[in-house]
Amino acid sequence: LSFQVRPSEVFGLLGPNGAGKTTTVNLLTGMLRRDAGEIRVLGYDPQTQARQVRQRIGYVPQETNVYLDLSAV
Repeated sequence: LSFQVRPSEVFGLLGPNGAGKTTTVNLLTGMLRRDAGEIRVLGYDPQTQARQVRQRIGYVPQETNVYLDLSAV
């Protein structure tokens, strides 16, 4: 997979179930380690510089049920 998003562009990743969208996003955000190849996000390597990547990108998941078991008063 190879793609480039230029400054000021908005990028959406679309595809059928099982196409690898979640895997791609997890690789781009550093949540998943790559086996081979190179990934750069704004010049940063998500595998070794995940914090810098996450500070500079936005991600909107389909499901937002991360903390369903938590409550607050």
